[in-house]
Amino acid sequence: MEQDHVDNVQSLSTDVFSGIAANLFEMLPYILYVLSVPSYRFIYANQAQVDLIRDPHIKSPADLQGKHPWEVIPRWKELVMPVYEEVRTTGKPRHLRDIQFQLAWGMSYRDMSIIPNADASTGSVISISTLTIDITDRKQAEEALRTSEEKYRSIAESAAEAIIAADSDGNVISWNKGAETMFGYTAEEMIGKPEAILMPERYREVHKEGLERFRRTGRGHIVGDTVEFSGLRKDGSEFPLEVSLSTWRTDQGRFYGAIIRDISEHKRVEARLENALETAEQSRARETEALAVAQYQLTILQRALLPRDPILDERYVVATTYIPAFASQEVGGDFYDVFKVPDGKAGILIGDVSGKGIEAASLAAATRSTIRAFTHEFLSSGKALTHANSVLYPQQPSPESFVTAFLVVLDMATGSLLCSGAGHVAPAVFHRTGEVEFLELSHPPLGLYEIEEFDEVEAQLEPGDKIILYTDGISEARRDSEMLGTEGIERALVKMGHRSPYETVDLLVAAAAAWGRGRLTDDVGVVVVERIEAIGPSR
Repeated sequence: MEQDHVDNVQSLSTDVFSGIAANLFEMLPYILYVLSVPSYRFIYANQAQVDLIRDPHIKSPADLQGKHPWEVIPRWKELVMPVYEEVRTTGKPRHLRDIQFQLAWGMSYRDMSIIPNADASTGSVISISTLTIDITDRKQAEEALRTSEEKYRSIAESAAEAIIAADSDGNVISWNKGAETMFGYTAEEMIGKPEAILMPERYREVHKEGLERFRRTGRGHIVGDTVEFSGLRKDGSEFPLEVSLSTWRTDQGRFYGAIIRDISEHKRVEARLENALETAEQSRARETEALAVAQYQLTILQRALLPRDPILDERYVVATTYIPAFASQEVGGDFYDVFKVPDGKAGILIGDVSGKGIEAASLAAATRSTIRAFTHEFLSSGKALTHANSVLYPQQPSPESFVTAFLVVLDMATGSLLCSGAGHVAPAVFHRTGEVEFLELSHPPLGLYEIEEFDEVEAQLEPGDKIILYTDGISEARRDSEMLGTEGIERALVKMGHRSPYETVDLLVAAAAAWGRGRLTDDVGVVVVERIEAIGPSR
């Protein structure tokens, strides 16, 4: 009886399927085939089934006729044969979801509808039709999204900054450890709560109106910008903060993201500078020229307030600057840090994350805080970068992501330097003799390899010497196809001679811009630390 049905179906394939029905089945984007029972051999298949198998010996549906499915689809018997037997014996269709097949070209995922075909006169099942939808692309997209979300959570949780996300009503949906430290609320206390409780009462009505306007018009006054205002901690204390806002839309609605930094220390420095200016302006006894010099120096300092100049002690002067290549750019990947560690030492760090945007800024924050922590623990630049690399390697957002960095551990009493680099451009030491020394190291960037031992080189800062760290926005400033490079940096340093760290920062940036004919094509970060005189250990 089975052979009679096979002959009938194959005849139908020739006579009828060659007409309208066959053309329709071939045009469908779905996989369709018919199996004889109980032998389970192909008696019909459309071209989509052939295309999925990708077997060089099977080029058309005719090549499948008479074959068993398990001859061309591995594990077919194990995965779905019991279901076909059930359909054959019960006469009822079955629908399978997310069935996974390992084919020669890779993993395939399918949804399957298995439908019995009964004899009109006897009612017995004489063949089984299968309609299959290939859902491999959807499954791969879901897996990629899950992996991306896991990497984002890992970066956000390691960042020192507060990283918060909220829904269109302003209710918090994501809250990292940095936010917990900054505001005093745990994630359990904040998830589902309005973000307005993080701001003083005087701002809440304006915030509410801004949310409503953005929902209505899709435009906001501060979305895409970095702004300053006051935050409110759980204990009721206010503090100044800086926030970078972004927004995105999914099929679930609109969402908002914020990266928040506590700028209390920056504001204290700013206030001291403003007081110094006020005192200078009120002092009639000072010479006009001295007042002009003070105002010039103050202007330079104020330009460097974002990020603000760190302070070590009276034996060292520190100047920094950060200049984005494009004024509209929200967040860049350049970062630096200058901080005290035990035993009268200090860390000087500069780095650059590949890429731009929130992801790059999050990775930069995680890198900075990780290196700072290991520097405190080991007081060694090589060990700090080695351990930071092992922490950062699994956190890279993508295989193309990496971080260049250069770390200096300074003994503030003696001026000795322990230096380690991770794929970063070589810093320069400008000696009081006028000689320029570059600290060349040849290790790869952080995050490229799981295990990497970073060496150290020693250098010395004598009174009057300066160490100058910079990002590749300086060294790779271009005039046509020629970069400024270390030779151009050396020429600029020798030409400017013995200047204050603040003047050195500005003049080095100006030299890079001049080399690029007035344009900087990449973000620029510069840190200059000068040892001014040996006056004994800090107390």
